[in-house]
Amino acid sequence: MIGYCVILTTLILSILIFLFTTIMALAGVGAAFIVIPLTESFGYPLLTAMALGLLLNTVSTGISTLRHLREHMVEIRMSLPVVILSIVFTPIGAYFATAVPRDELRLIFGIALLLISANMFYRVSRSGMEGSEASELGSPKFLLIGGVLGALVGFIAGLIGIGGGAIILPFFLFMGMETKRAASTTSFVVMFSSLTGFFSKAALLADPIPLDVMLLTVVATVIAAALGSYLMHFRLNRKQIKVVIAVMVLLVGLKTVVFYFL
Repeated sequence: MIGYCVILTTLILSILIFLFTTIMALAGVGAAFIVIPLTESFGYPLLTAMALGLLLNTVSTGISTLRHLREHMVEIRMSLPVVILSIVFTPIGAYFATAVPRDELRLIFGIALLLISANMFYRVSRSGMEGSEASELGSPKFLLIGGVLGALVGFIAGLIGIGGGAIILPFFLFMGMETKRAASTTSFVVMFSSLTGFFSKAALLADPIPLDVMLLTVVATVIAAALGSYLMHFRLNRKQIKVVIAVMVLLVGLKTVVFYFL
């Protein structure tokens, strides 16, 4: 009976992850910031939820990146400073996560969600607007700021288990990268920060992620990412989808922060 309940719980979690990942894929964003509180609500430890969120983020952004590479939309050379520094600093963030009390770590995660939702509302309000006309891609300024942001993204991925796309995309746009290329290159960077974050988190877990949970949720994420990519070709109102997601992230962030003080 206990085994049946465990299987049923894993199936329900996988179905919910499938639904949320499909919705996130329609808007072109990762689902880690929803997967983490969702997984924790099913009784899994916070660090386990973060490791799973990073793994699934790697899968979803990896699928997107393959498509973007085929379409030659990824600025690989421009993204290297961000990728390299994010890989270096991710284990540092993961180490700090083990030293921070769990309640405080949840508070940091909740604040991060509030900032992400604010960023999403801001981007929706400026939809259709490109980056700066005077491109500074490849300039010393771009390399310097990109390296610093890469270190920050890596540290955040290791600390609270999110890929950092909300930080990287505005930077690429501000430096003059065309919108679609900026989004594609961001997926490429987040794939590496999430993958490094997953290995860093997994190495520090007291108990590994259950194999059945890992396999079912990965399969659900693969199908959801492919479905979301397919549905993006239809005339869906992506602006409204992004608003819905921003509201969801805002509510989860508010719940996390408020519960910390209760």
